[in-house]
Amino acid sequence: MWSPIQHAFLLVLLVSSYGAAQPSAPIYQHYDIGSAKAYHFRTTENWAKDNDVRGSAKIQSIMQKMHLNGLFTAVVMPKTAMSIVGEREGSTVIPSYFFKHVEPNKDYIFIDGGFFIKPARDDPKSNADKNLRLDVDKPLLSPAEISRMGYWTVGRSTIKPGYVEPPKADRPWYHKFTGDDGSYFYTAPSLKGDDSLDYTKHQQLRYFLDNDRKHRSIESSTPGGLATSNQPNERAAAMELPDKTRVVFAYNSGRPEGLRIDEWQKLIDTFSREYLGKGVGESKFTLNLDGGGSIYIGWVRNNECKLLALGGIEGKLPALPYLPPSSKTHRPMATMVKFELQ
Repeated sequence: MWSPIQHAFLLVLLVSSYGAAQPSAPIYQHYDIGSAKAYHFRTTENWAKDNDVRGSAKIQSIMQKMHLNGLFTAVVMPKTAMSIVGEREGSTVIPSYFFKHVEPNKDYIFIDGGFFIKPARDDPKSNADKNLRLDVDKPLLSPAEISRMGYWTVGRSTIKPGYVEPPKADRPWYHKFTGDDGSYFYTAPSLKGDDSLDYTKHQQLRYFLDNDRKHRSIESSTPGGLATSNQPNERAAAMELPDKTRVVFAYNSGRPEGLRIDEWQKLIDTFSREYLGKGVGESKFTLNLDGGGSIYIGWVRNNECKLLALGGIEGKLPALPYLPPSSKTHRPMATMVKFELQ
């Protein structure tokens, strides 16, 4: 685990490279991306006084489901070709990977995919997984084993030959996320409301020991475990409606200002009802994706990738979309979801 000083130092480095949020960054934004539309909502201290917010009950209903200092992003895509992508071996480096897998003069949206094991070997400063065990009844993995399993997915995928099974107690919550071409990975949980994430009944959903906020539970040491469900965190998700409209979502903030999984479901449901006329229960799927510092939503066209959402920097982004310096790379990934806008 990083010390608070190390975390603060990295945050300063990240924010300085991406650009801290400016006072002029709008509370509410919406704009077109080809056939898609992006929405951003920021709950800064005086968000309720913003003219756009005061003039729209719809915007207010979204922001009332957020915590202070949050940035909620939704990208609505009426018609897309969707596939699961990523490097077969090792890490998927962002954004350079994108430019090798897009066609000229087309718009693409990429979002981070499922859970995976993060090794330290590629970047000593990265938030590598430590103190891992494959399940609660298994021994701790050695650093060499974690390095060997670096970028293996949690659950099978068509991208990576290496994978680990989700923890036994969490497997019922895992779902197959399948692209139009048959590519897939597994992720959890569903946010449709068809899974019961009752923290009082399921021990594996606790991040800290009961009545002890200083010591993590053994469930929090398993890759792909859902122990952060009852803790605030940055979140990502993807949805498909019956008419094939697809939506990707992100919630960025400092970790203490993040959302629990039930709050995340309610926020997505509110947006979907207000802007799309259907709640999560009416979707074909609404699936949670890897969150925290892995969150990335990018808009790619030709050799340019603009940020729409980013984890690990407390939501401190300027007005969006934002084009970061060409030298900037994001935390390496295992899998991504690629949407070709049509």
